[in-house]
Amino acid sequence: MWRQILIGDFRRSIPLSITLTLLIAVAATLVISGTAMTSQTFGAVSAMWNKAQPPDLMQMHAGPLDEQGIYDWAQSQSGIDDVQIIRTLPIPPDGLWLAGTSQSDSVLEPALVTPSEKFDFLLTETGQRVQPEPGEVILPVHYSAVGTADLGDEMLVAIAGEEKRLRVAGFARDMQMNPSMVTSKRLVVHPEDFEYFANKGLESEYLIEFMVADDASISTIQDAYTQAQLPAQGVAIDAAVLKLMNALTTLITAVLALCIALLLVCIAVLALRFAFITSIVNDIQHIGTLKAIGAPGRAIKRMYIMKYLVLSVIGTLIGAVAAVGLTRLAMKPVLLYLGKPSQSFTTVAPPIVAAFVVPLIVAAFCWLLLRRLDHVSPTEVLAGSGTERRTWRRQFRLGNSRMLPANIWLGLTAATEKSHALLVAVIAVATFLLVFPVSLLATFNNANFSTYLGIGKSDIRIDVRAGSGVDFSELSAEIQTDEDIAESVSLVTNRLQVLGSEGWENIVVERGDHSVFPLNYTSGVAPTTETEIAVSVNQAQELEAVVGQEIQITDGTDKRNVRVSGIYQDITNGGRTAKATFATDAPTLWQVMYVTVKPGVDIAAKTQALSEEFPFATITDVADYTRQTLGATTGQISIIVALSAGAALGLVFLMTVLFLILVFAQERGQISTLYMIGASRRTIIGQYLARFFTVGIIGIGIGVIVAAFGGTALLSSALGLVGAPGVQLLPNPVISYILLPALVLGVMVVATLIAAKKITPA
Repeated sequence: MWRQILIGDFRRSIPLSITLTLLIAVAATLVISGTAMTSQTFGAVSAMWNKAQPPDLMQMHAGPLDEQGIYDWAQSQSGIDDVQIIRTLPIPPDGLWLAGTSQSDSVLEPALVTPSEKFDFLLTETGQRVQPEPGEVILPVHYSAVGTADLGDEMLVAIAGEEKRLRVAGFARDMQMNPSMVTSKRLVVHPEDFEYFANKGLESEYLIEFMVADDASISTIQDAYTQAQLPAQGVAIDAAVLKLMNALTTLITAVLALCIALLLVCIAVLALRFAFITSIVNDIQHIGTLKAIGAPGRAIKRMYIMKYLVLSVIGTLIGAVAAVGLTRLAMKPVLLYLGKPSQSFTTVAPPIVAAFVVPLIVAAFCWLLLRRLDHVSPTEVLAGSGTERRTWRRQFRLGNSRMLPANIWLGLTAATEKSHALLVAVIAVATFLLVFPVSLLATFNNANFSTYLGIGKSDIRIDVRAGSGVDFSELSAEIQTDEDIAESVSLVTNRLQVLGSEGWENIVVERGDHSVFPLNYTSGVAPTTETEIAVSVNQAQELEAVVGQEIQITDGTDKRNVRVSGIYQDITNGGRTAKATFATDAPTLWQVMYVTVKPGVDIAAKTQALSEEFPFATITDVADYTRQTLGATTGQISIIVALSAGAALGLVFLMTVLFLILVFAQERGQISTLYMIGASRRTIIGQYLARFFTVGIIGIGIGVIVAAFGGTALLSSALGLVGAPGVQLLPNPVISYILLPALVLGVMVVATLIAAKKITPA
């Protein structure tokens, strides 16, 4: 008998059953996809870190090198487990062509290397160590991400009047130089090809790498290296900086995708709950009839749980199939940099478990909702009083309407019912998912974002490599006399030591006039005297320094006390930098000039003219520098933004349609009454348009407000880890606060009109 009742119930409510199955499928898709994305991301990060074995401490050096002296020193240090020295051959950008395109305008600093022997391995997409054959080159995956080169393309290197062509055989994942913000890039070639280039006069640079013992301090090893006066003509990087830089680029995309997936899952679960509440209410008469004829409550529960389990299993199977495609699409930009995770229990089990959880959630919802009816008599159930809910509608009376038509007034008052709170929440979250990612993308593309890269707001950047033989002061003088230049400043970066809580530690100090193009200071101001220094947020935290406090620094010969004049935001070099004006004899790491052009001067044309006049320098406009530095990150985020926008709009459309279908089923009697008293179909549709237009306005307003204020808090929290806790969201107001909300509202109107086709006389 119960089986016949169940089959009859399915036949009687085919549209509602299809609606619920579709909603369960959406929820299952999002739950399974969200858990799969989470497990795959963490699995890929863990696998890449374990296979690549990046160094705990790495010192760059340009110039002559006594390799044996470094090996002897490392053997004398009990805190060092292993050491290796990687020789690199930097390629001048104007001598490099990829896929037929010159890289002279690129801000990247490519260097040839051979495969590592001990650790710091560069990996293929599947996690294998790269091993190019003669005539082949393995490019950094960054070149693939930004579309510079593809598999099988040709790399041409012109040096010493000769040309050498290599075939692109793959793309490497580099734990040290993966992030797009790291301009140094390693191009892996066969040892035979490496020797060819070495014999053509390319100057060698070195990566001196150490694996530190578990019980040893990296800062202690670094301090000992400095005290031994070993080669250090370059920056030093530790594992913490590597993790932070990867977090800012590769992982920020993954985290954004995961947050979006989790929010979508929350929406789906809430929507599922509403669907079951409405469905049970729709079946209340049948439940009352069964109770009236003496059917046991347990049997009624079992029948309805079985019904919804069948629907949930079908929906989950559909959702699982859809989740496979969605996960692949969403994870593509993330796994491009991380590589594919190994198929282990920790990556495979979570989505499978999630697939089983969905039907259990459905059964739990059904059981909880049916339990509410245990203490309600059959008479109350049949009368509907057992499920009646108080609303706010009583506060409004039709007689109070003076300016609006009656049907519009009825629609507006209906919008205030508590039952619409769920749809308001769904629209608010969907609006947030649409507005925040788009605003985040606009922030990274905003010219003002360069101030968080340790760069003042200027037009053109001129880089001159240290040790290039160029007289930087003479170049600065020539730039200052250029009639097209309005302002310019020359900055030289040196590596000094600062006294911290654990002894002397390295600090990268940029010297020059920092008042010309100021950065974003969280407190204090730029240094103006030789007794002042400004430090980045992360550096200040490490030193436990505040504005006005004195710190001690040295260049290896002279020690001096300087006062902290300001603390600024900087996400470069792991967020650990400093600014000063004093002179020092410390070796130069790099030299840079920033200039602004006079009004009316075309920045692109001036950049090109300066590049031709000073071919030994890398000259880029700051907007292009920011684009290239963050280009891969913004490119990957744009894919996530597109997926998020599609999911948000699709969910708004689907939820509005489903909500209306279920509301029409619930208000079938009211609609029939309106027809009976002479209301036209157009009038009734107008009432529902007014109702859901109001619901949409409320939800969109909440979503926009949360995206504007909560989005800034989220971004500040994320970038605060790498040195920019005060970063502001920089959206395009027209797009984020006008066009996108209008798009959401338009989708709701279209969904309402489509669903309104179900409005017919009973």
